[in-house]
Amino acid sequence: MDTWWADTNGDGINDYLIDQDGDGVVDYSYNDMDGDGVYETIGVDTGGDGIADQYLVDIDKDGHHEATAFDADQNGSAESALVDANADGTSEIAFNDVDSDGLFETIHVDANQDGVFEQTLVDHNGDGTLQAATPASTTTTTDGGYKGPFADLINSPQFETDPEFRGQVRDMIDSQNDAIDYIIRGDDDDDDDW
Repeated sequence: MDTWWADTNGDGINDYLIDQDGDGVVDYSYNDMDGDGVYETIGVDTGGDGIADQYLVDIDKDGHHEATAFDADQNGSAESALVDANADGTSEIAFNDVDSDGLFETIHVDANQDGVFEQTLVDHNGDGTLQAATPASTTTTTDGGYKGPFADLINSPQFETDPEFRGQVRDMIDSQNDAIDYIIRGDDDDDDDW
């Protein structure tokens, strides 16, 4: 295995490069996009041609990669992406750029995190505006409780009585919302909506 530093993307910050099998072709490129010492993206060359076609993205800079983007045609624009905002191993959001124009035309959402996408949003005319293609799941249950990806946590007695637990749940929700903002709009700031 060979490793070296080089600014492969021209941002003025050296990237950490790994040639896993010693064939002289970069297999992994770690990119610290803002020079803070955290690698926000890892480019992976799954085809062995020296060009990354898969990217792991650490949206909230916690050291865990919440998103995976796929650039099969290696044109620098992802055709699809998956987001696992709560790091449970199951993607809650899937994006697809069906015509490779750099805009995601469809977004699939697994709101209750059961592994099934319940809602699909589609940009029907290419103007960047998404409309629901399938009915959205409701945000409240018949008994008035919250229904969504964090329903069990929010509806638990501990959420009502334990401020520390409530803060942790809110942090998870903020992280998921930041992941969505980053993928959709490229917004990488840490908005606190609470």
